[in-house]
Amino acid sequence: MRTWEIKYRLQPVGGKYFFRRVEAKYQHEANAIFDAEMPSATRCGSARPL
Repeated sequence: MRTWEIKYRLQPVGGKYFFRRVEAKYQHEANAIFDAEMPSATRCGSARPL
């Protein structure tokens, strides 16, 4: 398992950026976990390894 950091916003237009860490083996799994846990957030880019 690796730790991935995902950058996201709570409002689609403007607003502050937030970061969340997710534990997953692969990048696409980290993105899917984030999308399932926070469906109302707008993910900015893809997960990056830490």
